[in-house]
Amino acid sequence: MSWLIDIVWKFIGFWILSKFGIFGRIAIGIAILNRLVKGAFMIFRVLGWFVG
Repeated sequence: MSWLIDIVWKFIGFWILSKFGIFGRIAIGIAILNRLVKGAFMIFRVLGWFVG
């Protein structure tokens, strides 16, 4: 199911990129970084829960 969400995100990303160019790239970069940070934070919380 997550791969489907990723495909949809890529399509949205490419559409934004074609519409906004450099601003779209910056927005996508921020969104991806935000997702990575949240993902890493979740992993650390789960690991902390297992260790603790």
